[in-house]
Amino acid sequence: PTDFRARHADGHWVQVEAVGNNMLDHPAIRGVIITARDVTERKKAEEAYRAIVDHSLQGLMIVQDSRIVFSNQALANIVGYSVEEMLAGSREIVMDSVHHEDRKMVWSRYFDRLSGKTIPEHYELRVIRKDGVSVWLEMYATQIKFMGRPAVQSAILDITERKRVEEEFKKLNAELESRVI
Repeated sequence: PTDFRARHADGHWVQVEAVGNNMLDHPAIRGVIITARDVTERKKAEEAYRAIVDHSLQGLMIVQDSRIVFSNQALANIVGYSVEEMLAGSREIVMDSVHHEDRKMVWSRYFDRLSGKTIPEHYELRVIRKDGVSVWLEMYATQIKFMGRPAVQSAILDITERKRVEEEFKKLNAELESRVI
């Protein structure tokens, strides 16, 4: 299909999706058959959805076959890769981006979720950013169908600063407790 704008009979502009079938070699037709439909409302809905997704404070992604098949800009900002780099990443790169101490837990949950097992939707993990820095993430993951096949959709927050403050608080608390005793 190809998309284009066209002027409607009443003068307003519409978004059209058209498919052409070459029938020039067909003895009875010898021409091109074009099927077109008005997709203006669908395009408006897609643009509105994309605006919400792109301006989300949460990183959003869909992982299918152990590869990222959808990502928003917030996730790109969190992990330091562009959306295009994430979508082009191989299965190995995606799997290796999870911190080595969390890799077994994250990927076993991914495959368990795809197989239909009931597992926690919410958990914390570490990933390695493009610049090599380890960051803490809070993830909410659910199984979905994407393009008719099983996938995992995740909403992600960077909690690195929160984890740093929690660790400082624990150290300070331990210090205070050791002074009191």
